[in-house]
Amino acid sequence: MIKYQLVESSIAMIKGRRLRFDTEDTNQGLFFESVDNSANVVRAVEYSDMNPSKLHFLIPQLAPGEYKILVKKMSDNGKDLLVGKLGKTVTV
Repeated sequence: MIKYQLVESSIAMIKGRRLRFDTEDTNQGLFFESVDNSANVVRAVEYSDMNPSKLHFLIPQLAPGEYKILVKKMSDNGKDLLVGKLGKTVTV
C-alpha cells in the first residue's frame, strides 16, 4: 500500500503508458475513487505536465480514507472510454 500525507498544493506523478487525455472532458482524467464507497469519486483538475508516459497533477482535497487511482481516457477511435488503475491503493 502506498501511503502519503496530504499536504495542500502537493504535486504527484504517475508513470505508465497512454496517460494523455482530454482535460476538458469531465469523463476523462485522473480520479480518486474511495475503496469503501465507489460513489465517492474526486477528479484531479490541475495538471503541471502531461505526456503519454508521465502525468504530474495537483492532489485534490480528499477526505481521510483509502482510494484507488484511476486514469480514464478515450480510445484512439474515440468510441470507448478506457480505464487504467494503479496497482496499489493510496491512504489519506
